[in-house]
Amino acid sequence: MLAATLRRPELTAGELALTIAGAQRGDSDALTVLAALTESTIPDLAGVLPPSYQTEIIGGKSTPRPLFSVFGGRSLPSSGLAIVKPKWGTTPNGGWLNPITADAPSNQATIGTQQADVMGWAWGIAIPYMLAQRSDPDVLTAMYGEAVQDFYADVEAQIAMELETSGTEGTATTIGALIAEFAAATDRTPDVILAAPDVWGTLADNDALSSAVATGDSLTANGVLSASFAGLKIVASAKLAPGTIIAATRRAVDARVTNPVKLTVNAIGALNVELGVVGEALVDTDYPAEILRSNDGIAVAAAAGKRKGSSS
Repeated sequence: MLAATLRRPELTAGELALTIAGAQRGDSDALTVLAALTESTIPDLAGVLPPSYQTEIIGGKSTPRPLFSVFGGRSLPSSGLAIVKPKWGTTPNGGWLNPITADAPSNQATIGTQQADVMGWAWGIAIPYMLAQRSDPDVLTAMYGEAVQDFYADVEAQIAMELETSGTEGTATTIGALIAEFAAATDRTPDVILAAPDVWGTLADNDALSSAVATGDSLTANGVLSASFAGLKIVASAKLAPGTIIAATRRAVDARVTNPVKLTVNAIGALNVELGVVGEALVDTDYPAEILRSNDGIAVAAAAGKRKGSSS
């Protein structure tokens, strides 16, 4: 039995699930522990904890998120299923005054809106209460951890799909030329080069990457293949199709996720426990002109080359 005297209990996902199930059955100790975790009593949402406590108490695993590490940063709003953002049509275009007393140049600036929908993600299962109570290792904690990793993997896939369907196709036949094409088209330098693992590997084999190392592990959100190419950060993602190379700015894609991924529990009758894992995400392109993909058959090896002095 969980100690009812804990003011701010530190529970695993499985212990938390059993506490919620016990509270739903009227267990006094479980009710006391649950009361220490919740700010208010909402009968219809008794299995949902406030987000401020979920991070501290539930914890959880996450997968390496190379694409989210590039495009993530902003938070989802606390409510609502869509975000309305400004979108420029025609930007202000001024000019030099000649003479200095001349009228100011003017053009009709237009600005509209674009809507990005919040996507819901969920996984749920009903399991016998005795299995949940007697399992070792904790089956509920294990299920929650794996579901969280699956959520983050699906977010990565969604970002990859956004990159591969937005923006434009370049005409360059080498990575260096792709960077130059990006700069010429946008008057900006790309912040990052995104590559499929086979491209990253070819560049590494040809000594074209600086500090080509892997960082992090499966328990970190930042475990990525980290390197630079021609002075720009290059990031590999297994969610990108083989042969893919993309030059982009960090602001091109707006990626947001719920943090943390929520755990819900409900006691079903006397013999079963229903476990639910729920997440939300938003993935939207803000600057399509700042996503430039390579054409098929880009000459990766030619772009990489051999560093002077390396063996052939």
